Amino acid sequence: MAILACNKTHDSFYCDYYQRNSISTESGVKIGIGLRANSHIYRMGKAPTISGAFGGQYVGEIIWFAVLIAGLLLCSGIVVTFYNGLVRGRLLVREGLSGIDVQLKRRHNLIPNLVSAVQGQAGFEQNVLEEVTRLRSQAMRDESIPDKQRDENALSQSLKTLFAVAEGYPDLKASSIFLDLQRQLVTIEDQIEKSRRYYNGTVRDFNIRVESFPNNLVARMFGFQVAEFFGLENDADRELPQVDIHLNEEG
Repeated sequence: MAILACNKTHDSFYCDYYQRNSISTESGVKIGIGLRANSHIYRMGKAPTISGAFGGQYVGEIIWFAVLIAGLLLCSGIVVTFYNGLVRGRLLVREGLSGIDVQLKRRHNLIPNLVSAVQGQAGFEQNVLEEVTRLRSQAMRDESIPDKQRDENALSQSLKTLFAVAEGYPDLKASSIFLDLQRQLVTIEDQIEKSRRYYNGTVRDFNIRVESFPNNLVARMFGFQVAEFFGLENDADRELPQVDIHLNEEG
């Protein structure tokens, strides 16, 4: 048991810090032993402090403990800031990919109507229509970005082939239904390209965060991985399907 004993004189007082321990004799009787640890004299008007009564070492330990807590709070704040930035970047990437999926679904939904409009044309190449239908079904089943990129690019090429063949059929070029479907497809292709650019921009920004220091330390800690770009294979794929949407005028 610790005891702090203070005594006053006419102009000062002194304090002694005792550590009281006890020992037991053979008969079981406990004997108290008082050990004086420190003795400090204070002038009148000065109150005893922790530093004076217990030694400066305790104040030093408190300071180091406070510094340690402040350092931990600072590091935690930095980690939380970097983590939130990575989470926000990942959400933007997912949002961008969702935008692409929406536009691709619009194209998928339009293709059956386009095929139906062309099928009524006598002599139209059936293998072209079958290829478009097959690639559409395959693209709709894709889950990963590489598979989507491959099959959607192939679908775009097959649609370009369909439009090229349709140029040789004047009745199709004069059909209001077919021309309206062409206009819709051109609009959708433009939206797909805009969505792709937005997505790739979010992927670029996110990947910079994941791979740059010190964000990469937090990224590794929480399992963030670089995202994949949704690109085009070659310059020819960047061109929208070339279609003639003007009605033939009879002279």
